Amino acid sequence: MISDPTLRIGDQAKKILEEESVRTAFDSLKSSLVHQWITAESDTLREKCWHSYHAVSNLQNELHAQVQRAIRKRKQSKED
Repeated sequence: MISDPTLRIGDQAKKILEEESVRTAFDSLKSSLVHQWITAESDTLREKCWHSYHAVSNLQNELHAQVQRAIRKRKQSKED
């Protein structure tokens, strides 16, 4: 088991991002939110969709960032 939290979290994030069902879910959710935004009948509903879309994107970006932190940490460890 990996004791370094950065590496452990990065590895777990990578596994999540590599899951086909997770990728499909992210894509489907984002497409659905775009469609809902386009067809929304009020500014309030459009704003809700916009915030939801960006929340999903932020989650994906954070998972990618965790993976990158682990990669950098491993590279740094090899250089030391």
